Formats: sequence, C-alpha cells, structure tokens
Amino acid sequence: MIAKHLKTATIFAALAVAGSSSAATFLGETTISLFTRSVNVKSYSIKADLGPGLAQDAEGLAFYGGKLYVATDHNSSQGNGKLGIYETNAAGELGSNTVLNMDNRPDTNGKWGPEGMTFNTSGKGYGAFAPGSNPVLVTTDSNGDNTTLLVDAVTGAVSKQKAIPDSPDDIAYIASIDKFGLLADMTGSTVIKIYSHDDNGLTDSTLTIDVPALSGITEAKGLVALSAVYANWLLGRSDLTGQVLMTASKVPNELAFFGLDGSYYGKSSFLSVISGASEIEALAFDEANSILYIGDEDGFAVHSINLSQAVPEPSSMALLGLGAIALMRRRRK
Repeated sequence: MIAKHLKTATIFAALAVAGSSSAATFLGETTISLFTRSVNVKSYSIKADLGPGLAQDAEGLAFYGGKLYVATDHNSSQGNGKLGIYETNAAGELGSNTVLNMDNRPDTNGKWGPEGMTFNTSGKGYGAFAPGSNPVLVTTDSNGDNTTLLVDAVTGAVSKQKAIPDSPDDIAYIASIDKFGLLADMTGSTVIKIYSHDDNGLTDSTLTIDVPALSGITEAKGLVALSAVYANWLLGRSDLTGQVLMTASKVPNELAFFGLDGSYYGKSSFLSVISGASEIEALAFDEANSILYIGDEDGFAVHSINLSQAVPEPSSMALLGLGAIALMRRRRK
C-alpha cells in the first residue's frame, strides 16, 4: 500500500546546516498526467548553487536519508570537483544546499564529476557502510575512460577506483538481488547491464537488457530500482514480484520500465508538458514519500514529481462518482 502524504508548505529555514552555500530557487509548479494519474510537479533552478563561476547542471542524482545528491560535470566552469547536497521533505521540496568538495580521482589527480551515483544499502560489498557511519556514494563516469569510484558523502574522500568495460551513464543498486544495474552507452545503442560486486568493485555482468530494441528509446539517461509493490501500483499491475528498473529517454522525454529478467513493461511520455523542462539526464527516487526527482541538464534544474498526491483522471473520477451514487441508494433502502 502506497503511503499518502498531505501537501505541505514547509519552510526550510529549520533545515539549514552549517556550511550551506545557498538553497535551490523555486521556479513554480504544475500538474501533469502520468499513467492516467494527475500529479504535482515542483521545479527548482540549481544552476548557481555550487558558488560563483560554476554552473550546476544535474548530470547525476541519488537519494538517501532525506537528502538529494546532485553531481555535475568535472570541468572548472561546472562542478570543478564539487557535489550539491539538498535537504528535502515529504512533499519533495528542496531546501538548503551543502556543497561537498570531493577529493581528486586517484589515477589522474583530476577533478571528479560523476554521471551516475547510487548507495549500496546492504552493509556488504562495494560501497557498503555501517548504520550510523558516513554514507558512501558509489559513483561512475565515462570521461576519458570508464570507471567507478567511491565517495564519502560527508568528507568527500574517494577510494577504490576501478575500471569497467562499459561506457557508463548511470548506476543503481538493486537491493533484492544485491547487484548493481549499470546504464551503459554502447556503439549505436544503450543497454542496462546487471553486475555482481565484491568489496573492491563491480565484477562480472550477469544480464544485458537492450533498451532500444525493447522500448524504442535510443538514448537512455538515469536509472533507479523500484520495489515490486511500488512498481505494481505505478504501472497498474498486480503480477510483478521482483524489483523493476526505471530509466528515461533524453529526447523525447519518456520513462521506461524493465524487469530484472529483461522483461519490458512499457513507457510513459510526460516531461515535455512540464513548464520550462528541457531534457532528462538523471533520476532519483524517494520511495518512502513517493517522490520522483528528475535531473534536467539543459534547464539546470531539478523537477520534483509528487506521486503521493496522485488523483485519478476524469474518467476514473466518473467511475468513483457512480460508485458513490450506488452506495447512497443502497443506504436509502
């Protein structure tokens, strides 16, 4: 059962933390249709939040512990080795922003700016961290080479860099099978590869999902793993028993869904109707509060989609109305 949350206008002054540089700029909100449901979308500009002379463009997103982590290209005019960390609330509103300075990558001593990020919450294997200790980001990038790197999400320290054979765009930890999903650019195609792992990095690939062959999406960006319960609710199904991988196309803006056995569960076009939206580059999901975060590269923005406020489309509302009338007649008898 998906938890329902009341809309809130929480002021984030109470969430400010020492060392915060700024807060995301609220651009406005709108309502869109997603899988026959009307949902609320809040949009935030994040471009200036890393400091003077830098332009944050949401190359990668990850969510953990009430915080949204935003990665940007490594170059000196964009991320320059910095990571944005935003406080959030149950309504998906972005608050104060802490800037994390990541250490340089060990192999070249250059600035690090990952395209993909995730958290291994299992307590074992690559990127694992103990409860109460600093969370660790498992990050990946294809700039110059293909590699993964662990980043301490509090200190910015990096460790356990490892080369991988694929050109990565994003990465997602899949808790139900204790593996990582890697969204990879191949020649003329995009695939999702499922990887095993050990303490030092990703190891062997156990499955490859051909995204364009199944969905028609040729340039996929962003990857998150949904629980079976949530995927069944979102897709209007009841037969899914394993986690479902959600990715998005850069242009046109669509969401697509895949099973861990390579099954394809369909797609939904939606982002083009969000006011001011440009293109999807990254995804993150706060499943406890039903919030989907979209990283908008060209718009230098994050769009927060509140699925907990989903209401049926007019046709569904009409059916609900008929049900209410029938109930009233039954009571009169």
